[in-house]
Amino acid sequence: MKMSKHITYIVLFIWLGFLSACRNEEADIFSASPAERLNKAIGDYQTVLTNAENGWEMDYFANENSPGYTLLVKFNKSGNAVLAARNELTTNGAYEQDSCLFDIIGDNGPVLTFNTFSKILHVFSNPENPDGYGLEGDYEFVIVKAHPDTVWMRGKKYGAEILLRKMPLSVQWQQFVNDRSEFKSLLFSEKAPVLTMKIDKTNYTFSSGYSGVFSAKRTGANAVAFDVPFIVTQDGIRFYQEIEIDGVKLRTFKLNEAKNGLVSVESPVYTLSGADDLATFFTGDANTVWDFIPSGFSVGLNQHYQTIIQSVQTLYGADNASLSLKYNTIRRSFVLSLSYTIGTTITEGLLDLNVNASNKDMLTISYKGVGNVNGLQFYNEVEELDDFISAISSAFTLSTAAKINPQQIKFTKTTNQQVYFAIRPR
Repeated sequence: MKMSKHITYIVLFIWLGFLSACRNEEADIFSASPAERLNKAIGDYQTVLTNAENGWEMDYFANENSPGYTLLVKFNKSGNAVLAARNELTTNGAYEQDSCLFDIIGDNGPVLTFNTFSKILHVFSNPENPDGYGLEGDYEFVIVKAHPDTVWMRGKKYGAEILLRKMPLSVQWQQFVNDRSEFKSLLFSEKAPVLTMKIDKTNYTFSSGYSGVFSAKRTGANAVAFDVPFIVTQDGIRFYQEIEIDGVKLRTFKLNEAKNGLVSVESPVYTLSGADDLATFFTGDANTVWDFIPSGFSVGLNQHYQTIIQSVQTLYGADNASLSLKYNTIRRSFVLSLSYTIGTTITEGLLDLNVNASNKDMLTISYKGVGNVNGLQFYNEVEELDDFISAISSAFTLSTAAKINPQQIKFTKTTNQQVYFAIRPR
């Protein structure tokens, strides 16, 4: 009986000690008031933001459905913030820099606010256009967490995830922004081929990349369409949020060495593929007009080109003239188009061509000897037009800066690399 009482006392003593320890632990956690804890967090975040000597790279999404924009921002201890960007919203699409005031305030948590006007940032929240809603973006951001080199935030009103990454000291802002803009142009344009991805036996297409929001589609019997906002990064793209397609998680992609696709970082066996074969890409496009680039001719072809343009202006009193390649649906043939304008009147002559893809990145061109009435008249009257057609009637190897988005295609004669021309989509 005594032993039982002793055991009871011992258990009771241990239990009271445990409760006391719990009370002490709770007291340590909540020793500061909510206001004190908020003020400390504000001070800590202020220190993190202003300690970045060369500022921050901001991945900005106006909302979860919008394209991503790269902004640069430097927070000064004086309360002044310097911002910079280059995108379609900046003046003439050029590099732009301005400044405004910022603060970190307590509003149900630490909130970063840009509380005076910045054209670069407040353009996203200006309600004027379109349709009185603007771009539905934020200029105030709830700070979720902050490390010395990374800050995670979300828009206060629209809730988009915003990321700040510390800029290296050696990076020059304007060069950084211009490089990013040029890389985006390398990847995407309105004439870029539709990107494709195959997961198991299902094909997906990703189009309209130039807009910053992919129009994605699963093809086949169970077709479904969905949008994927993204931002261009230093070496590829990153989706606004991770998506899962047929059990495969995707978010970050890098441009491959061949520059014909974006390879998934999370699942490297999957690639957003562009034009792997330029010959097939060119011959399979019935909608694009390809203009000859005057500066892209070899010496002999340039002489023919210049003579043709001068001859058209002299013979017909043309204001200007141009040469292009395209597919003509009425004639059911690729054609060489020679056109000129007088005032608002356009006159076009067409000469039919055989254009056949032979091997990868190789095709042959030959003149069929026929064309429309204007084309045949030009062939007989315009000086050196026949020489030009004879020179481009050959086998060519095709090349471009990036197959994912062939903005220019160079045709080099396979038997003589000193003969070449270049075209670009109109």
